[in-house]
Amino acid sequence: MLDDLHALRDAVDGYRAAATAAGLTWPDHADADGQPPGLVYRVFDVDHVAEQLTWLHARGWGLERLWPSSGWLMPWPDDAGKALTDLSLSVATPFPWRHQLPLFHFDFIVYTFVLAGDHEGEIWRYEIDPDSTNTMRAGACQTR
Repeated sequence: MLDDLHALRDAVDGYRAAATAAGLTWPDHADADGQPPGLVYRVFDVDHVAEQLTWLHARGWGLERLWPSSGWLMPWPDDAGKALTDLSLSVATPFPWRHQLPLFHFDFIVYTFVLAGDHEGEIWRYEIDPDSTNTMRAGACQTR
């Protein structure tokens, strides 16, 4: 679904309608452009960031809970050390571990968006568990 920005917008609008109809508060404070800070390009070693990510970040949701099980969109990183620490669970990925950006966080699972290479646009999931290294592809989208 992330490969079609129109479909992504429709899905978010549908989810918002269902959530607000159920009585949940939906945050609505959009940022001007959602562009990543320069740190993103340097730390993650990329020369571009997919439009889907800039659109998601332009919604201004930040660390507000958007999904059940404490799910939230992770903000653009503002600290290189923390950004790299968030990727410490990236074990056995078939792409350079720095080419992914932490995207969503649900209790003990982090989802990342692959920013470059043959796996660009894929979403990978990592369990936050010192006794487990269950790295797997969770989905894919076309970014070009």
